Amino acid sequence: MLILEILTGRFPANMIQQGKGVADNAELATWVETLVRENENWKTKVFDRDMNTDINGVGEEEHQEMLKLLKIGLACCEMDVEKRLDIKEAVERIEDVKGP
Repeated sequence: MLILEILTGRFPANMIQQGKGVADNAELATWVETLVRENENWKTKVFDRDMNTDINGVGEEEHQEMLKLLKIGLACCEMDVEKRLDIKEAVERIEDVKGP
């Protein structure tokens, strides 16, 4: 959840304030998944505004790292416990994002 909060600049409490329903850990992940699935311009809506203002200034490598982290964040919030990343695997994937 923390990864999604950092990348989006949103917190479960923000979802209530914006009238987007009951805030829980799944709400933010559902919001991200829905935008990715239904909106071709999802990157400008998902990532934090401060990141979006700089998105054109970052290189392709950094942009790909942000996308990988987003996928890890979503995998950590998977509703199906059997599919959800455990902490060890999440840490390994995060460390692999930047490489050696």
